[in-house]
Amino acid sequence: MCVLASALPAAAAGLSVLEARLAARILVFQEAPPTGEQRIAIVHAADRPESAAEAAETAQSLRGAEPTGGLRLVPELVSLSDLASLSGVVALVITDSMLDAAPAIAAAAHSMRIPTIARSIDCVSEQRCVIAVQSRPRVRITLSREAATQARVKFQPAVWVMVEAMP
Repeated sequence: MCVLASALPAAAAGLSVLEARLAARILVFQEAPPTGEQRIAIVHAADRPESAAEAAETAQSLRGAEPTGGLRLVPELVSLSDLASLSGVVALVITDSMLDAAPAIAAAAHSMRIPTIARSIDCVSEQRCVIAVQSRPRVRITLSREAATQARVKFQPAVWVMVEAMP
């Protein structure tokens, strides 16, 4: 399912439709997978217009991703300042322009016991994100075992042989 590929493209962006589909597919490989219609939060900063644009792009991609494994993701844009009061979401998406806030976003995800999703492989290798999905130049799905453990997110054993696993 996953192959090695080069690093993230230079231009910052939100998730593409394919990346949104990949993220949804990985979410259903959790030991207790979400099903039905579930909210997913895309984090942005009110004082950063580029983050709002990336969040909107990601929301559009998530709306365009067909349901998978009985899961249909409903995107919700959430300001970084509102994370403390957020609940009832299955994951937090970190767009490229919000990677500098990944530690704060990860802390919120840990308290909710949900994964973080980004396009950045570095975010996963640095154990700030649980999941990274990329569609260019090749499909690449990467998971961090340590970030998943910190967030108390458990994946089915089979997923670890289908993705690029990092400590």
